Amino acid sequence: MTLHRAVNLPSYERCPASPGVSGTGLALARDEAHPTSDEALPIFGTFVLGAALVNRFRSAIGAIRVVVVEASTHRAWSASCWDSPYEPATMHVDEDDPYFERRTVGGWFNVDLYAIAPELPRTAKRVLAYAFVGELVSNVVDIRIGAGP
Repeated sequence: MTLHRAVNLPSYERCPASPGVSGTGLALARDEAHPTSDEALPIFGTFVLGAALVNRFRSAIGAIRVVVVEASTHRAWSASCWDSPYEPATMHVDEDDPYFERRTVGGWFNVDLYAIAPELPRTAKRVLAYAFVGELVSNVVDIRIGAGP
């Protein structure tokens, strides 16, 4: 586990950098500071999934994939946002629930892109990242490494 500006990486809790989601969706945010190649490369995610999507997977958090693209070469890596030796909690919403269509499950993830994509070169100057689960795709986050403000 890495401590990055008072946020443990990986962690699965809301932090000051966690993006908001309106309705159901998936959103990512980058650290506002410009990281150097010697530091963690954090990404902060928020998800709110509808019950039908939750029931398609054994674990919603375990099904979320983060894609990292080195901008100069277009080389891409994909990994689960669940970065733990333990199994993620299973989730299920009762389909007989009269409010099934309105039920949602939400949470957060904070991960180090260098940890989930260890082949990502630390010499990269620009990285693009997004996340997806099922048909939901997050925004794309543009991270400039070692760039000034």
